[in-house]
Amino acid sequence: MKDNPIGVFDSGIGGLYVLDRLIEALPGEDFIYVADSKNFPYGTRPPAEIAGIVTAVTRYILKQNVKALVIACNTATAHSGHLRAVVDIPIIGVIEPTARAALAAGSDAVIAVLATNATVKSGIYQKYINELAPGATVIPVGCSEFASAIESGDIGTASSYRRVAAKLSPYAGRGIDAVILGCTHFDLYRREIAAALPGARLISAADPTAGRLEGVLREKELLKDAARPGTVTIMTTGDAETLKQQIAWFRREYRGVHHIDL
Repeated sequence: MKDNPIGVFDSGIGGLYVLDRLIEALPGEDFIYVADSKNFPYGTRPPAEIAGIVTAVTRYILKQNVKALVIACNTATAHSGHLRAVVDIPIIGVIEPTARAALAAGSDAVIAVLATNATVKSGIYQKYINELAPGATVIPVGCSEFASAIESGDIGTASSYRRVAAKLSPYAGRGIDAVILGCTHFDLYRREIAAALPGARLISAADPTAGRLEGVLREKELLKDAARPGTVTIMTTGDAETLKQQIAWFRREYRGVHHIDL
């Protein structure tokens, strides 16, 4: 079991930023990443449909004999509660560790949650933060359009800066202490978001999730006795060549991109 790979999935390319940090924290582990590009975007779909997609992707990954599953997608994490009753391996979502990381700004912090419309509507970040720090103020902002623009490659351009500024300018004077990047795609808009909300600390899901995964594997004695660097396999439900072009920025070695059907 220790030598089995770790499964990771997202609706597209955003979860690769999380995967990068998982590899950094656990360089000896093997990873299987599924980009469910065929069903992108998750964040504009009804809750029942999202839950069904999450179940289908999870079933595929479980067939790869993984020892743990990382849901590297906020929207999927928010609609994954049903999995824990039927899956007997550790499941690590991105939301709770990220919410906890944001509260390092203080128990009375003003925290903006930038997320897909579905994640905002689920209220899950608001729930976690209010439970952990009742004095904190949560400002949820649905930004599904950011994910679509990022997936299409509009990153670091004049139009991407205009898009983010137009969306976030109404919040610039709200005294925001921290900004949760509540969609893993949004790590690719860090510069745009920082320009629109100067002075706010940006909270990515990547490092908190990597820390949680490492802790869970250690607790359950599932860490690999690594004598070599781990491998990374990337799969997509969409077009493999398109995904290769989309992830030219991904700096880790991986064993090609393979198309799969769920």
